[in-house]
Amino acid sequence: MMLLAKGAEADLYEAEYSEIFFPSSNFDRIVLKRRIPKGYRIPQLDQQLRRSRTVSEAKIIHDSRQAGANVPCLLGAWTDSYTLVMEMVQGARLKELLSSDFEGVIEVCRKAGSQLGVLHSAGVVHGDPTTSNMIYKEGSVYLIDFGLAEYSESIEKRAIDLHLLKTALKSTHFDRFKEYLEAVLDGYRREMGEISREIEARCISIEKRGRYVER
Repeated sequence: MMLLAKGAEADLYEAEYSEIFFPSSNFDRIVLKRRIPKGYRIPQLDQQLRRSRTVSEAKIIHDSRQAGANVPCLLGAWTDSYTLVMEMVQGARLKELLSSDFEGVIEVCRKAGSQLGVLHSAGVVHGDPTTSNMIYKEGSVYLIDFGLAEYSESIEKRAIDLHLLKTALKSTHFDRFKEYLEAVLDGYRREMGEISREIEARCISIEKRGRYVER
């Protein structure tokens, strides 16, 4: 296994499928997400939190996939080691792709908005739907990293998701922000229908609040 990244809550490892399971023609590379202990917590509470968050994330990934969202295939959830095993979605991160000369970037943005809409329609909010957590692979956009995801049909939480994606587009792709955003919203509206108007209006309201205004 190879360490990919160390996060605040979990470490990510990359491995070959055959290192963990019997060889398969369906999967090549996999990702292991292992929640790490926190020394400032009471040990029993720490274990309980890591276990419950591992189970919750696994269920959300499974349910999102069942609802038709493009998310990694969940291959295992090991609660004793607080670890999730998922397929590695090998493609281009939207953060880099949208800054390249790729001809189909507008359609990619539309698909990104559509995928967020599929998730919201299924009663799931992502929690961190930035272009860093979206992968373009073989004509489709995939959502990854569900560590902050939760079940909710709240207008407020859906609007925060939309706001986070909008902020990521504006900060990283400012020169084409307006056309990228319009494509994202077009894809989102197609999935969400009439309720998207209320969510977009709440998004504008959120942007005016001190908590979300850049200082």
